[in-house]
Order: sequence, then C-alpha cells, then structure tokens
Amino acid sequence: MFIEVVTNPKKMCEPGVLLTIYQESQVKCTTMETKPPKITQTNPLTTVNPINKLFFWWTIKLFKKGAHGNLKLEDLYHPLSSDESNYLADRLEKAWNEEMKKTNGIKKYKTNENNNNNKKSAESSINPSLTKVIFRTFGLEYLYIGILLLFQSVILRTMQPILQSWIISYFDTSNENEKTKTKVLLYTFGLILCTLGITFIMHHMNLASQQIGMRIRVACCSLIYRKSLRLSKLVLNSDAAGQVVNLLSNDVNRFDLLPMVFAYLWIMPIQVSLPNIMTI
Repeated sequence: MFIEVVTNPKKMCEPGVLLTIYQESQVKCTTMETKPPKITQTNPLTTVNPINKLFFWWTIKLFKKGAHGNLKLEDLYHPLSSDESNYLADRLEKAWNEEMKKTNGIKKYKTNENNNNNKKSAESSINPSLTKVIFRTFGLEYLYIGILLLFQSVILRTMQPILQSWIISYFDTSNENEKTKTKVLLYTFGLILCTLGITFIMHHMNLASQQIGMRIRVACCSLIYRKSLRLSKLVLNSDAAGQVVNLLSNDVNRFDLLPMVFAYLWIMPIQVSLPNIMTI
C-alpha cells in the first residue's frame, strides 16, 4: 500500500489508507529479524604469557582500534569462562540453595512475656542471608586479593619511608654511623623494588577487585532474572515488577565498587597499629 501511495498520491485521500499503512508497518517491524552482532574474538587472557599479563600488553590491540575509531561490539573479546553469566549464576544458585536448606532447619524464638516461666515459643524460620551466600561463593577469590593488599599496605608502604631515611642519612655529615656506598645502593635498589611492587599490586588488585564485583553483580542479576521467569503474570503486573527493575538497574551496581574498598576495613587497623608496635 505504501508503494501505491508513493506512485499515486491521490490515494492518500481515500478513507482507511493511513490506517492500512500503519498496520503494515507494524507487521513488518514485528516480523523483521534483527541479528545481534556476535563476539567471535577469543579472549587473549587465555593464551598470553605471565609477562604479558603483568604489563597489560594484551590490551594494546584494543587501544589501537579505539584510537582509530569508535569501538564496536564485534571488536570486544569474548568473556572468560569464569565470567560467563550462566556459570556465575549456577555457582551462586548452588550456594543459595544450600543456605536455604540450612536456614529452613533453624528456628528463631521469641520470649513469651505473658508467661511467668519465660518459655520460648517458635516464631518462624530464619531468613537466608545473601551476604553469607556471596561470601561463600566469592570469598576465597577475594581473600587472595586481601592478602596481597595487606602485603602492599603493611610491608611495602612501611618500608618506603624507612629506606628513604636510610638513604638520606648517608648524606648527613653529622651522623656518626657512616654507611658505605654499597649499603646505600642496596637501600636504593630496595626502594625501587618497593615502588614497583606497590605499583603492580595496586593496578592488578584494582582490576581483580572490579572483576569480582562484576561477577557478583552478574550472578545476582542472573538469579533475579531466573526468579522473574518463574513469577506469575499477577505478580509481574504488581509493584514487584518495578522493584525488580530498580534492583537490576541501580542497586546491583554497588557491587562493582564494594570490593575495591572492603579489604581496607581490616587492613587499615593493622597498618595504623604497626608503627606503634615498631616503636616499642
């Protein structure tokens, strides 16, 4: 009908022509098959050597493409098998089912105040904890990051000012304890190693923390999506649908930032107390 109207504009004045054109366009839009772009490039992290990973050389190819134009979805690498949503959701769902079995067998009690004997009556089952499930699923991976951050913050950063003071004391003429040139060179070499160690650990641990945060976010989103597929139409038409959308769009994004700072909650007290211990 649209082609007929273009070739013969007088037909536009006929009744029902605009409605027919609109209906035909809607049918074409719904029946049109749109093929999403496929990501076919293998992730280089599966094949590169440790030196390449250490200096992030595997990202140079991607940066070169971005320098010559906007990156497309086809330019990105396929995610690692450990980062795929299906794998992460299965891990979190398994831990969640185990938590459900544990909490269903435990009852929480409340004291009956009206009873003089203070007998306890069962109220309901304890709700499963998502925090425990996340720690059980991703806690071991995050523990490795915490250990390296502890080494960086407590050992390397503490040694930096100590080595600097030893190097500066070499140039102090009033200092009676003269240091040899060889010792000062060793101190300088140690200071360089500490600085390099801090740099490498900081960047790699930031990347690993963001990666774990991304895994937690993807796993939670996948579980929410799986749960929403099991809900009835009556529930989806209620306010619960808006809460699900809010969870997927806003709340889960906090997981990307939390692993970057969470480890410092227990590293900071150790780092602060260490100088006091050394001065005793």
